[in-house]
Amino acid sequence: MAAVEFKNEGNAAWLKEEFDSAIDCFTKAIEAADASDKEFLRVIYSNRSAAHLKLKHADEALRDAEMCVTLDEKWAKGYARKGDALLAAKKPTDAFNAYNAGLRAVPGDKVLTEKSEQAMRSIRAAAPEPMGPSRFGNSSSSTSHKIG
Repeated sequence: MAAVEFKNEGNAAWLKEEFDSAIDCFTKAIEAADASDKEFLRVIYSNRSAAHLKLKHADEALRDAEMCVTLDEKWAKGYARKGDALLAAKKPTDAFNAYNAGLRAVPGDKVLTEKSEQAMRSIRAAAPEPMGPSRFGNSSSSTSHKIG
């Protein structure tokens, strides 16, 4: 079977939410593809990355997303997939960096801009609460902190 037929089968499996089957089809498409057809391959790696994310396989999704970026450093979707995989792996700072690397490659991309902002919100949400003045310095509490 030709690579494009495997891709089409993978897309059909995706629509049925049969993500394991989609991954198998996309893998066969990659194996059958012409290695010089980078445009086709980037799409298949992207599709397989998305299927891995649906199954919560963050490491596999990241590996495929990195292949997307390697195959085409100017394709915004590859960076989006990479950032999405990093967010799924609970690495919001790395996700933010991936989205911003994409924005350097594809300035002004709306999806990457939105995802970068989402990652920053995740970073802020995960940050510890700052310590207020009651911890250090002057305090309004009645407890004295004298050194004697």
